[in-house]
Amino acid sequence: MFIGQALTRADIQAIFKSGSEGMCKSAVTLFELPFEGSFLSNGGDVGISQGVTFDTGYLGLGALFNDVDTLFYATEDNIYLGQGALEFWLKPLWNGNDEQSYVFFEIGQEWFNRMRVMKDGANNFRFMIWSPTEEYDAAFNVADWEANEWHHVRVTWTSNEMSLYLDGDLKDVQQGIDLPGYLAPTINIGFTAIEEHKANAVIDEFKIFSNP
Repeated sequence: MFIGQALTRADIQAIFKSGSEGMCKSAVTLFELPFEGSFLSNGGDVGISQGVTFDTGYLGLGALFNDVDTLFYATEDNIYLGQGALEFWLKPLWNGNDEQSYVFFEIGQEWFNRMRVMKDGANNFRFMIWSPTEEYDAAFNVADWEANEWHHVRVTWTSNEMSLYLDGDLKDVQQGIDLPGYLAPTINIGFTAIEEHKANAVIDEFKIFSNP
């Protein structure tokens, strides 16, 4: 249903229903990037970009991240530490079995006290959380992904649980986690500030919600 095929808005709504059981009806959209030729969020946040361009998105235009491109926003008021959800559409420019690492979202300026969404060198798509002392992840192997096909990504977190959804399906849940002690001041999209990994992908309809 998702591979290489454009979905209607009804299809997108079905993803949320089947995948998250629903995001709680009372969830508030804290941060939204439609990427329609601008890096301005729907809430008026101005993104600081370097090298990022626009390409055909899932809906309209999307942001194209290559090897050296960066984009970041202020964390304050745009994401909650204690609970939340994040989702976006992703069109990788790579095959899922390429044994390379790519980062799509990250908050954090040190090894611990971080949140990250990435694909790793073992071809696992991962939602990662670092507490002040431990690393946790929810993961699923995407070696069968092919370049230039759209996928929907959704992650959720609470004070003791994290989940990963891909293309509307719950792929992994980890319980008994601890959250970061604090959030760094910037939201990095399409790159990581600590290492050299970039997205090498088109990202579209990026959203952060107040609760799962």
